[in-house]
Amino acid sequence: TVNQGAAADLTNSSMTFTAVAGRLYRYAVNGFLSSTSASGICRIDVLDGATTINQTYMNISNTLGAGMLFASALITGSGSKTVKVSCTSNTGNTTMGGSLNYGCYTLEDIGPA
Repeated sequence: TVNQGAAADLTNSSMTFTAVAGRLYRYAVNGFLSSTSASGICRIDVLDGATTINQTYMNISNTLGAGMLFASALITGSGSKTVKVSCTSNTGNTTMGGSLNYGCYTLEDIGPA
């Protein structure tokens, strides 16, 4: 759960892997986000270490139920990489996956960079 105004990593979103030089990787997340607010905006950041590599915004509200999140990013480089997803809510609290509190996270080697 992410509290208003505070960035927090989504549960179980962190992955560490060893990237091979010259390869391209795709990290993706999907799942449901729900909010305690009648109208809110959630900012989703995909991070490579501490660096934001993709950012998206999503309107969510408790009156509309949960919203479906999908975010992805392409990753290059070599050596140890840690990727994760962080969320910031502008109002109320935002939860990934409702009572289940998880999403689906994938990392794929998609070919030469």
